Amino acid sequence: MSRIKRYCIINLLVVLCITSGCSNKKGNTYNEFLEGFYDSYFQIAETLYHCDPEQVVNLMAAKEIQDKMSSIEELLDNIKDDVPKGKEKNYKKLSEWYKELLVIGDKKYEDWWGVTVEDRITVQNTLLDIAIRYSDWQDKESGIIWDK
Repeated sequence: MSRIKRYCIINLLVVLCITSGCSNKKGNTYNEFLEGFYDSYFQIAETLYHCDPEQVVNLMAAKEIQDKMSSIEELLDNIKDDVPKGKEKNYKKLSEWYKELLVIGDKKYEDWWGVTVEDRITVQNTLLDIAIRYSDWQDKESGIIWDK
């Protein structure tokens, strides 16, 4: 094989590799979003895992948790317009998880016994849901695929 043919074939392969890698940029961006979201979310979930519902507002007000909440909010805002087709349902679910964190961090729960029973049940159920997700996240053999 002549040098010119070899040079052309190598250049063609390089161009094909680069273009095929760049064509999936939206998916790569979404995967990076997922990594960042899950990292921040499950760090918060770890903190809340054994949380007493009466103390949830105090935990959610901690600077570390607030920084992670800001990170999640920023991630959700930045990826909103670039969600790949077929991932909208997943994005919506993750947005709902974030909204749950906002609900349990509401200042009205500072007076635990001053809120309605329904509000207390909402917080307890949300904490239970978070604990289940965290437990599943920790169980590497659970078979749960986090990106559905």
